[in-house]
Amino acid sequence: MDDVEKLRDTLRKRTEILRALLNNPQTKSDLTEEVSASRSTIDRAIKNLQDLRCVEIQGGEYYLTSTGKLSLETYENYVDTTDNLADIHQIINSISGDISIDRDFIKGASKHLADPQVPETALREANELLKSATKLTGLAPLSLPSYPDLLEKEIQENDLEVEIIVEEKVLESLHEVRGENFENFVADDNVDIYSTGKSLPCAVWIMETPEGEHAGMTVYNQGGVQGVIINDKEAAVQWARETYEKYLKSSSKIDNL
Repeated sequence: MDDVEKLRDTLRKRTEILRALLNNPQTKSDLTEEVSASRSTIDRAIKNLQDLRCVEIQGGEYYLTSTGKLSLETYENYVDTTDNLADIHQIINSISGDISIDRDFIKGASKHLADPQVPETALREANELLKSATKLTGLAPLSLPSYPDLLEKEIQENDLEVEIIVEEKVLESLHEVRGENFENFVADDNVDIYSTGKSLPCAVWIMETPEGEHAGMTVYNQGGVQGVIINDKEAAVQWARETYEKYLKSSSKIDNL
């Protein structure tokens, strides 16, 4: 086993000890009590970690080196990411188009998989966010019959600002089905609609609220909601904005219909 394989194996087995040493240097006796391990187990673990330059001793206490801290952070990020992927695979695997999903968007996100019997329940958290949002920005790859009414309600009651990109065929469908009501929606001062000839893989959106910004992704499958992913971390919001702006560059603003 080479050093790289040893490091991976040791990180998997000794995560608890690394965490115990992260903020406070400790003696072997202290570690034995904190991680509830035998002294022989602690001895073997410390030796392995010292061999890998993850731990050093000073004044009888063991502490993490920079290598140890970085190794622990990298390993925990890996575990978090794979845990999240295991939870959301049914959502992201339903995306039909090409989209590069940043792991920062996945990390720490809340996931809402649609119930086959009542798929709209997956939208519950996003709809609750919308009630307090001051602005919604996003991609609209699909025409949900109830959504223009929902947005119009928030515009009238809470002065919501809306900026969305829709596919040309979706724009035509909405105009055909909703007619004058949709024309009035597009003409509203709080609404900016952009049209694109590109296929939008899913609904990537950002909601600005008094409490902060939230990034989200709504995935559809065969015309219905497959699931929703929501994340309020800064890196997640940045990814969502960059994704939106990429499509905005090839879109045209619709002033009237």
